[in-house]
Parts: sequence; structure tokens; C-alpha cells
Amino acid sequence: MNSNKQKKFALAGALGIAMWMSSVIIPTSCGSRVPNKKVFVVGEKTIVTPLPAQYALSALPANLPQKILLSFDGGGKQVEPDSGAVIQFYESLEGGEPFYTIAAKDFKFLHLRTGCASGDVALLENNIESDVLICDGSLNLNRIRRMELVYPNGKKKEATSLAPDYQEGDVLAAGVMFR
Repeated sequence: MNSNKQKKFALAGALGIAMWMSSVIIPTSCGSRVPNKKVFVVGEKTIVTPLPAQYALSALPANLPQKILLSFDGGGKQVEPDSGAVIQFYESLEGGEPFYTIAAKDFKFLHLRTGCASGDVALLENNIESDVLICDGSLNLNRIRRMELVYPNGKKKEATSLAPDYQEGDVLAAGVMFR
């Protein structure tokens, strides 16, 4: 009877030591498992820098379709067609002349000017006002290095992301976020 109790205690002790060692060794060998958190003191300020658009472009598919459905979001709300804003697409991070420009007032009718078929227009049935459908391949997403949202009063917002939502057939849907 004593030997059975001794075996149970020895087994429980070995199991306890193994659990303790794994709780100490595994987390320290795998690096920190806790995200870095910033605790603010009342009145303290910080600057948060969003991810630049050029880093998000790597998520785009290798063979881009000609038909693109874009949704524009500026500062947490959609870019309104009546805002008078203009979206400019640049090949260079430094500036220069934009290679493509979309006026917000053209959001509703750009699919007509770019030759979208009736089947393509069905993509706009449940859209929001900031959705734009381009069917002629005139906007090459691989050329984009910087995007700006320019308001009539001169205020500018730079894009922080161009994120693909889905690709269905020959249409790529993506969202553009401005800060």
C-alpha cells in the first residue's frame, strides 16, 4: 500500500515540476506573448502613425483585373459625391503630377464613362455613395505609390491603405482609407 502511495506522490510531484518548468521555460523561449500597451496619464498626448499605402499594396493579387470597384473612406466616413473633393493617384511618393484623377462628383457615373457592361453595373446595386466602378483598365493599381484626397478648400488627406476586399471573376473590389 505504501509503495502505491509513494508512486502516486512521485508521479504527482514529477507532473507538478514539469508543469512549473513549462510555465517558466516555454513563455521565455517563445518571446513575449503580451502585446505592448501604452497606458496614458490624464493629459498625456501621443502621435499615432498609420500604415502608409505603399505597404498595403503587397496584398493585391499578382494578375489584376481591368474592372475595379473602389470604395473611398475619408477620416472614418465615406467620401460624399457632393463634397467637391478630388482623389489623385501618384506613381511617386515625392509628388509630381497625378497619373489618374477621380472627382467625387463623378462617382455615380464613372462606370458609364469607362464602358461597364450591364452585368457589371449590378455590382453597384447595394453600394454606398463613395463606391466607384472602373471597367476599362484605365486605373492600374500597380502604379499607385501615393493617393491624396483634396478638398475644395485646399485641405488634403493622404491614403493610409488600399486594401483588397475580394476578387470575383474579372472584378477586384478594394477599399481606400484616407487619414
